[in-house]
Parts: sequence; C-alpha cells; structure tokens
Amino acid sequence: MNASNVLWDVDNNDYRCFVQTFENKAYRIWGKDVHTHGDEINFLKYLIQQKKYTCVKDLYEINGDHFKLYGAGYLLKKYKGIGRYIEVVFASINATNEFSKLKMKLVAPGTWDEKANVQFALKDLYNHKLKFDSNLKFDKQFIYGLQKKDFINSDYAGMYAKFQSCAYKVVIFADLPNLGEGIIKPYLFKVNPHSIVNENNCDVIRDILVHLYTYHNDENCSTLKQYLYKLNFKKLNECGFPILRNNFKSIQHLVASAKFDFEMIPWEFHKVPANFHELKENRIRYMEYLKQRLNIVTMEQLYKITKFEIEINNGSSILRYYRGSPLKFVQDIYPHYDWDAKKFRKNVSKIELIYIEKIIKELNCESEMLWAKSKKGQYRVPDTKFHLDGYLPCLNIGWEFHGSFYHGNPNLYAPDFVNKKSGKLMGELYKNTIERSQIIRSKGIKLIEIWDSDFYEILKKERDFNIIIDVAYIDTLNYANEN
Repeated sequence: MNASNVLWDVDNNDYRCFVQTFENKAYRIWGKDVHTHGDEINFLKYLIQQKKYTCVKDLYEINGDHFKLYGAGYLLKKYKGIGRYIEVVFASINATNEFSKLKMKLVAPGTWDEKANVQFALKDLYNHKLKFDSNLKFDKQFIYGLQKKDFINSDYAGMYAKFQSCAYKVVIFADLPNLGEGIIKPYLFKVNPHSIVNENNCDVIRDILVHLYTYHNDENCSTLKQYLYKLNFKKLNECGFPILRNNFKSIQHLVASAKFDFEMIPWEFHKVPANFHELKENRIRYMEYLKQRLNIVTMEQLYKITKFEIEINNGSSILRYYRGSPLKFVQDIYPHYDWDAKKFRKNVSKIELIYIEKIIKELNCESEMLWAKSKKGQYRVPDTKFHLDGYLPCLNIGWEFHGSFYHGNPNLYAPDFVNKKSGKLMGELYKNTIERSQIIRSKGIKLIEIWDSDFYEILKKERDFNIIIDVAYIDTLNYANEN
C-alpha cells in the first residue's frame, strides 16, 4: 500500500479520551464556541479508529449519519460537506494523504456543476488507469474507451451518476482541451449514449454509417450505397454498435433515419421489413423495378418472367410472398389481363441446367454428358439410388446443385427449423446431404457441389451471367487437372 495513503494510528489512551468526549459528552462538545479546532481534528481520528479505517479510500465511505450519531452535524454545516471538512483537517496537520473530496460517495450539492471539478476528476481517472497501462495517452482514444467500471474503480461513481451514467455527457461537459483535432463523436464511445443514437438524430446516424463504410468496409464496396445494402445487425455488433439493434427495427429503418440524399431500394437490402409485401403498393413498385431490369414493355413479355429472373433481381422475398409462383405474382399485379398459365416458362431457366449447358459447350462433350436433357438421362451412382445433376465419364466429374430449402443449407436455416414440405428438421436434411456426398466421393467420383443460394448471390453481385459461367468452367478444368 502506498505510504501516503495509510492513515495514522491512534494511541489507546487517546482513543478512550475520544470516547469520553465524543460519546458521553457528544451534544455538549459541539455547542457554539465550546469546541476547539483540535476537537474537530480528534473527531476525525475517532471515526477512523472506530470504523477501523486503514487507508484514504476508506474515508470515501463516511456519510452524514456518522456525524449526526454523535451530534456533530454542526461540522457538516460549517464546512458545507464531509469532503471539505476532511480536507481542512488534513491541511491543518500537514498530512500528505492523497485525499480528494471529489471522490466522496456523497459530495456537496453543486460539486459536479463546476467544470473544473469534472476536468480534475477525468485527469485523476486517467492517472489511475495509467498505473495499469503505462502506454496510455490522455487523448481521444482514452476518452472513447471510458466505461462505468472506470468511474467506479476511481471513486467517481457519483459523478458518473450525475451525468445519467453516460461517459459522453461527462466529457462534453468537461470540455477538455488538447484532445486533438475534430469534435467528440458520441457513437465512438465504448458504451454509446442511448439518448443520442436514435431515429430523431439523423446527423449522428448518418455520421455512424459513413464511419462504418470508411473504417469497416471489409467487402471493399466501391460506394456507400452498395455498402449499406450489405449491412446487417451482426456486422454492427462486431463494429461496436449493438445499441443500433435496440433502437431500430431493421437495417432499412436505420438507413432511412440517416436521410441520405440518394434513394435506397428496399428489396436490395439483405432483408425487407416485416410485412413489407402486405402492401400492394410495394408489390407494384417491385414489378416496375423488375420490368425495367428485364426490358419488359408489353404485357406479353411478362410471360418470360421465371423464378430465376426474380431471384437474381433481389426478389427472394416477393417469391416467398407468392409461394414461389411468378404466375400468381403477375396475375395479382395485373388482374384484368386474360392470362394463359400455359405460356409461362417452366424449368427452362433453371440455373443448374443453364450452368451445365455452358459446361457442355465449353468442353465440347454434348454426346458424353449425362444429365436431365441427355438421352440416357442423369447418371446413377453405382450401388446407390443417387442420381447426379451432371456427370462427365471422360473426366469422372459429377455436379450437384443443392437447393437450400430441400437440403437444409446451414447458412440460411437453423438446425431445429422444420421443413414443412418433408416434415424433417433442417439439421437432419443437411446431415443427409453430407452423408450422400461422402458416399458419392467414396465411389471415386470427383464431385463439385454448389448451393443455389450462393450462386444466386454471385449472380446478383456480378450482374453478368456469362462471366460466372466462364469462371465456373475454368474452376472445373482446374479441378479435373488437380484430381
């Protein structure tokens, strides 16, 4: 223990004298002009001995009840608080103890209304943390890292409570000099202030999102708009902004609150808000968006819309609303047109078929590829009941396109989620898929597996189907050569 923080010992004879004075004659000793300054000093010694205090930190526990018990409330009035009383006593005996009245649990009224006191407390708190981190600097990094435990450990819990337990409010009131350029930003504090980060403060929200794009752009998005579409609450938690999840219902709600000067399209986000498609107005907006993307100008051209076109144009949510039926989607938006259900394209644009057709073309193996459109049909793996989506005997390579819903994609579905089609848990379906792939590989087949959801995401990102097919073709050749 630091010698300067050790309180003095009291001789037993002196203590007995104190008991006689401050207990038996308590109410007489504090009469006006009766006691001396020596009595005031001895009373503090008496309290220290009686409470068995051993260091300065213990003194911060003293409260007004200790004084009133022995009729010494007069001292509190005279010195306007316990802290000031102890300071005067220590000064009068030239004590070297590092006592600060600002650390008392109960400070004098108005103490934290003075900027100088708050500034002193923050610098003292810094000195306390410096004992544990010699490299710590009194700068913005230190300020942003302040937490509740720092105020408590440095005996400034009272000040922290005065400012609604908000480090940002403490720092702003203190108006500390020499913290470097720029203003203090509330959202960079380790504990963000709830009252500031909300939908009514668009400047702060906008500043947070720009900050995230500038310093946490892991996916190297070329524009802020592109980054915002990819944002999710998990990312916000990782970057130190869990408060945003509590204050905003969705990422769209968060971005809308920032009031950027550019338009954000709801369905290009990772998820649309709950019940978004319940409003027909929103469904009509998506139809107009899709028509523009597919260059559709006549009603007859709407027949070419398939699940594939909707998927790669950010329409997964609209497909779920219509239970995977483009026909129902078109009929709902244009109910007065005489639609012929037979004209809607079925299965022609399935991504796995287009993919394999391209591979066939590039490898010039139309007569050899065994798949859904070949004369021999799909290849059956020997001694199993499994058929491959595509198989090329000359390279001994097989292709499997896994539907996320039917194969329990763990990136999209929780293991305990029930597949309503099969009645099985998604975890069970995924386990079956893994076992199926292991059996196929055990037969010596070089198996290439693709999740449909992953492939759709690539298509959305690249916006050029041919580029994706070319990349897949190169990967196939590399795989064949390596194996």
